[in-house]
Amino acid sequence: MKLRNVMRRDVVTVDTATTVGDAFGRMSKHGIRHVPVLHDTKLVGMLSERDVLHVRASADNGEWWHVPVGIAATRPARTAHPDDSLTEIAARFAQEKIGALVVVETGAIVGIVTPSDVLEAEVQQAMAPRRSGHVAADAMTASPLTVTPETSASDAIRLMLRHRIRHLPIVDGGGNLLGIVTDSDARDAAAQPTVFAHGREASQPTVATIAATKPVSTRFDTPLDELARRFADEHLDAVLVTDSLGAMTGILSYVDILRVLAR
Repeated sequence: MKLRNVMRRDVVTVDTATTVGDAFGRMSKHGIRHVPVLHDTKLVGMLSERDVLHVRASADNGEWWHVPVGIAATRPARTAHPDDSLTEIAARFAQEKIGALVVVETGAIVGIVTPSDVLEAEVQQAMAPRRSGHVAADAMTASPLTVTPETSASDAIRLMLRHRIRHLPIVDGGGNLLGIVTDSDARDAAAQPTVFAHGREASQPTVATIAATKPVSTRFDTPLDELARRFADEHLDAVLVTDSLGAMTGILSYVDILRVLAR
């Protein structure tokens, strides 16, 4: 299967002169995490939720909203051709750890694709008739970073940015899972003026107050093919992996699944 069969053609773009605040508004409106950045119609970069959070975490309240996208965007944008194979694209996502590719043909943007788009297509195309033999434990990230419910929202977001992670489990002193904060939760929280309040730490919300996503878990021995179908059907970003006693041992994202299945 070719990339042109799974790419999304309704691409939202922004100009380098667009403010981060305006771009953030468009991303929220369309429910997207990445927007290609243009300068005089030429593709020059990609603005991601992580880029927005970097600006939000480093700028004073109110100032981040006016930062030009040209300063905040990641350069250059990673691109692909619509005739690239799905297998090749899956391998790129797994190896390069990127969140989106801009699909370009004869110099023009014709689409955009994310790892979840590729995973869903892989499931529909090939998962049903075969089994990989892998289980959740083979693909998970073991002993993931965690925070406690008392951790400030700003510290949790900075931790996610520093380690380039999109999911951060929240546990109590005994290691029991209480929740999870995702990059989408962090994006929504970034608009709250108290999250990165300077000199007013007492007024800052805790990570528990911004964690709107309900954690999903699975056993360590769940077949990876079964999980791949579940990720596609339920539009999951990540699941927490537990041992036979129900204790969390790792976290598994759709990129982790692609990494193993693309071998």
